[in-house]
Amino acid sequence: RNVPLEELQRTLQFHAFISYSGHDSAWVKNELIPNLEKEDIRICLHERNFVAGKSIVENIINCIEKSYKSIFVLSPN
Repeated sequence: RNVPLEELQRTLQFHAFISYSGHDSAWVKNELIPNLEKEDIRICLHERNFVAGKSIVENIINCIEKSYKSIFVLSPN
């Protein structure tokens, strides 16, 4: 869907939403997030941006809709 840039800028709060396995949380929290945020990249994370009372699926959809991009950490874990 073609959305005007002005509308995107009003609705998007984050540069990226990060989805990852709990097994990868140490790497995400200690390596990935600090490296992105030191470049002033606004990250949406479930620990700090999910809304209490909403289902996990609703929260994920909401975060994806408020982010320019989604980052999925894929690993053997």
